[in-house]
Amino acid sequence: MQTRKNKSLSPDAEIYTGGRWYLLYSKGPLKKYPYMVDKETGEIPEGSQRPLLKDYLLRMGADIEPWPVKTTHWCVKEAIRIANR
Repeated sequence: MQTRKNKSLSPDAEIYTGGRWYLLYSKGPLKKYPYMVDKETGEIPEGSQRPLLKDYLLRMGADIEPWPVKTTHWCVKEAIRIANR
Protein backbone atom coordinates (compact mmCIF):
# COMPACT_ATOMS: atom_id res chain seq x y z
CA MET A 1 0.00 0.00 0.00
CA GLN A 2 1.13 3.51 -0.75
CA THR A 3 1.18 6.13 1.98
CA ARG A 4 0.56 9.81 1.76
CA LYS A 5 3.90 11.62 1.56
CA ASN A 6 2.89 15.27 1.29
CA LYS A 7 0.38 15.93 4.03
CA SER A 8 0.20 19.63 3.17
CA LEU A 9 -1.88 18.99 0.03
CA SER A 10 -5.51 19.49 0.99
CA PRO A 11 -8.02 16.76 0.15
CA ASP A 12 -11.07 17.55 -1.97
CA ALA A 13 -13.38 15.93 0.61
CA GLU A 14 -13.47 13.81 3.74
CA ILE A 15 -15.94 10.96 4.24
CA TYR A 16 -16.74 8.32 6.83
CA THR A 17 -17.37 4.79 5.58
CA GLY A 18 -16.47 1.28 6.66
CA GLY A 19 -15.88 2.51 10.21
CA ARG A 20 -13.04 4.85 9.19
CA TRP A 21 -12.43 8.38 7.93
CA TYR A 22 -11.06 8.77 4.41
CA LEU A 23 -9.63 11.71 2.50
CA LEU A 24 -10.67 11.96 -1.15
CA TYR A 25 -8.48 13.46 -3.85
CA SER A 26 -9.35 14.19 -7.47
CA LYS A 27 -5.56 14.46 -7.92
CA GLY A 28 -3.09 14.24 -5.13
CA PRO A 29 0.43 13.61 -3.93
CA LEU A 30 0.32 9.88 -4.70
CA LYS A 31 -1.59 9.54 -7.95
CA LYS A 32 -2.60 11.75 -10.85
CA TYR A 33 -6.12 10.34 -10.88
CA PRO A 34 -8.92 10.19 -8.24
CA TYR A 35 -8.28 8.08 -5.12
CA MET A 36 -8.91 7.87 -1.40
CA VAL A 37 -6.56 7.70 1.60
CA ASP A 38 -7.22 6.36 5.10
CA LYS A 39 -7.01 9.46 7.29
CA GLU A 40 -5.42 7.63 10.22
CA THR A 41 -2.85 5.48 8.42
CA GLY A 42 -2.22 7.53 5.27
CA GLU A 43 -2.62 4.39 3.16
CA ILE A 44 -4.60 3.98 -0.02
CA PRO A 45 -7.00 1.06 0.55
CA GLU A 46 -5.93 -0.72 -2.65
CA GLY A 47 -8.59 -3.19 -3.77
CA SER A 48 -11.13 -1.80 -1.28
CA GLN A 49 -11.80 1.69 -2.60
CA ARG A 50 -14.73 0.75 -4.83
CA PRO A 51 -16.64 -1.33 -2.21
CA LEU A 52 -16.07 1.36 0.45
CA LEU A 53 -17.26 4.07 -1.90
CA LYS A 54 -20.27 2.00 -2.97
CA ASP A 55 -21.38 1.80 0.67
CA TYR A 56 -20.94 5.55 1.12
CA LEU A 57 -22.71 6.45 -2.12
CA LEU A 58 -25.68 4.21 -1.36
CA ARG A 59 -26.04 5.67 2.14
CA MET A 60 -26.02 9.14 0.62
CA GLY A 61 -28.74 8.23 -1.89
CA ALA A 62 -26.59 8.37 -5.01
CA ASP A 63 -27.67 6.68 -8.21
CA ILE A 64 -24.88 4.18 -8.85
CA GLU A 65 -26.53 2.17 -11.62
CA PRO A 66 -25.33 0.55 -13.73
CA TRP A 67 -22.81 -0.47 -11.04
CA PRO A 68 -20.69 -2.83 -13.19
CA VAL A 69 -19.56 0.09 -15.38
CA LYS A 70 -18.82 2.53 -12.54
CA THR A 71 -15.06 2.88 -12.11
CA THR A 72 -13.18 3.72 -8.92
CA HIS A 73 -12.40 7.10 -10.46
CA TRP A 74 -16.10 7.77 -11.04
CA CYS A 75 -16.91 6.70 -7.47
CA VAL A 76 -14.30 9.02 -5.96
CA LYS A 77 -15.47 11.98 -8.07
CA GLU A 78 -19.12 11.31 -7.17
CA ALA A 79 -18.29 10.99 -3.45
CA ILE A 80 -16.39 14.30 -3.60
CA ARG A 81 -19.37 15.95 -5.28
CA ILE A 82 -21.80 14.58 -2.67
CA ALA A 83 -19.57 15.39 0.31
CA ASN A 84 -19.22 18.99 -0.85
CA ARG A 85 -22.89 19.77 -1.44
